[in-house]
Amino acid sequence: MTPRFLTIIIIALAAVAGTLAMAKCCTMNKHKCNAHNSDPECRASLNPVIEDTDTLTKFRFERHEVNAQGNTMSEVLSLSASALEPSHYLYYRFLNSNTGISWSSVDGNEAMQRLSQVLRENPTDSLPCIDFDDEDKARTRSMIRAEYKSGKKMSVVDYSDSPAVTAIAAQAHDIFQALAKRSSQFHSEHSESTYDASGKLLRRIDYTADGIVHGGYDATKPDATF
Repeated sequence: MTPRFLTIIIIALAAVAGTLAMAKCCTMNKHKCNAHNSDPECRASLNPVIEDTDTLTKFRFERHEVNAQGNTMSEVLSLSASALEPSHYLYYRFLNSNTGISWSSVDGNEAMQRLSQVLRENPTDSLPCIDFDDEDKARTRSMIRAEYKSGKKMSVVDYSDSPAVTAIAAQAHDIFQALAKRSSQFHSEHSESTYDASGKLLRRIDYTADGIVHGGYDATKPDATF
């Protein structure tokens, strides 16, 4: 066997091994959506394909707009099912607002179904699976995370305003705006949080389902009671 032929065989075997490793990694990430991996090929694996039979249990959308001075405006929208159906945990903080509202128990079935449909109609399986913890906070970005009863998880950090993410963002915003408008009908414990320009919590007031203050936190007065 000539040295040249031996080199060709070694290169071919290395290529096969690399392909198998990539396939294993992508298969793993396609189901677990785990971006905490140092291998750049694995980090570029795709999000899972969402089927009509997949039931959405958790949805979170974030939009962070960073200007030339490094200041950020943020929007955070989250809805997740609890063990006590049809109860859902709801949180929303809209763009251009420094106030976030969280509700411990609301009926979010209709909203969750609409969000599930939005995700199916705007598939993200062609986008890299990037965990929220791996975001570049210096860049304007949209972020979507979803979890399903089947165990599927998707996680997207998008810096380029891709069509699918832009469509999901617009419709999710409308869905959460509608939930916020119905908040007077919610009979649930809830909290109102205020943040500074960097997203740091300044103050949180906790309310009972009847709207009575029963706790809170003040960053300027950590020992304050409410």
